[in-house]
Amino acid sequence: MEEVPGAERPLLALDEQPALTGQNQERLLIRLGVVDAALAGLEHGHIDPELRELDRRIAVLVREPTRRAPRLRREPLGIAHVDDEPTFRDRGKPGATVLEPRFVHEPDSGTPSDARLSYEPVTSLLCLEERGASCRGSLPRVTKAPVELHVISDSTGETAVRLVHALEAQFPGQEFEEIRHPRVETVDDLQLALNRAKGRPAVIIYTLVHPELREAARTLCRRYRLHYCDLLGHPIDAVARVAGVAAQMTPGARAPLDSTYFKRIAAIEFAVKYDDGVGAGLHEAEIVLVGVSRTSKTPLSMYLGYLGYKAANVPVVKGIEPPSALFEIDQSKIVGLTIDAARLQEIRRQRAARLGGNQRAYAELLEIYAELEQAATLHRRVGCPVIEISELSIEEIAARVIRMVERRRAEVAAS
Repeated sequence: MEEVPGAERPLLALDEQPALTGQNQERLLIRLGVVDAALAGLEHGHIDPELRELDRRIAVLVREPTRRAPRLRREPLGIAHVDDEPTFRDRGKPGATVLEPRFVHEPDSGTPSDARLSYEPVTSLLCLEERGASCRGSLPRVTKAPVELHVISDSTGETAVRLVHALEAQFPGQEFEEIRHPRVETVDDLQLALNRAKGRPAVIIYTLVHPELREAARTLCRRYRLHYCDLLGHPIDAVARVAGVAAQMTPGARAPLDSTYFKRIAAIEFAVKYDDGVGAGLHEAEIVLVGVSRTSKTPLSMYLGYLGYKAANVPVVKGIEPPSALFEIDQSKIVGLTIDAARLQEIRRQRAARLGGNQRAYAELLEIYAELEQAATLHRRVGCPVIEISELSIEEIAARVIRMVERRRAEVAAS
């Protein structure tokens, strides 16, 4: 058996899980594989000469504590090459029994260097045959496991959940599972939450205020070999250093009920009061939205109110003139909304099905084209910018509306 120094990184991927330890033995994880499968994806110019030689035979990759390295808390791992093929039963057919090599300490030994190699039977998942033989049909089908996103908080966890949703949007092809652990207030609570993630394809995202809990979370994540992200620790430390004031470290602390809060409440009430052009709120509004039915005018007005902007909206209806106030107000606060005709038809059909009755004209494609054309004519008449909302979220539309209105106001003020 030839040993590769632990300082060198293995060319073939091995399971990263640490070796199991006991009083009288230290068992090390073994992977049986066909060298063909590993070498097929490597560039020939980068293949180690030893691996070229192993290409003609079956190799068993064994994770072994490297004797050349100093003893650490967790011994470095290398690759041990087995020159001879392991002993098979049933001639290595699928499901055959293989003798699995294990490193076992002598009863009086306490160090890895005194380990001896023994063999124990294990059922093979791969049929290990000489190069050129076909055994691919016996391989088990591998499915992609979802990534677990564990949200740990000493409060409700809403802060971390917003980040989690932003993360998931960056990986549209990956399946995720959100697991919340709210009201984690002691180290025992924290350990229970992290034990659930141990050994899983998991990422830990935590918002913990108390430094002791944050340090415990960091320590346990490293011990369990879990990827983690501390959302509050670094920002709290940075603000404290710049401001020269220590943070209160109060879990679940809420923003004060100041003038900004009451302004938001008033803006939400305004959006409800002047929805769909009702009343005379266009002059008082800070933002005016113009578009056909089902272009998200009402929810967008509500969300803008939540952000503190008084928003009114004007529907474009075939055969009905818009209110005269639309042409009298400051044109810089008007934003048009439009949508793809096919997408709008799909939305209206779903709504018509829920409402029941004869709603055919409402979802007819020719009628939709006519309404969109009428809206486009009105947008040109008032000279407002237009946002195509077919594939945008309410949050994204709101951000674009605010940016457009503020830019146009700045241009008017500068002229």
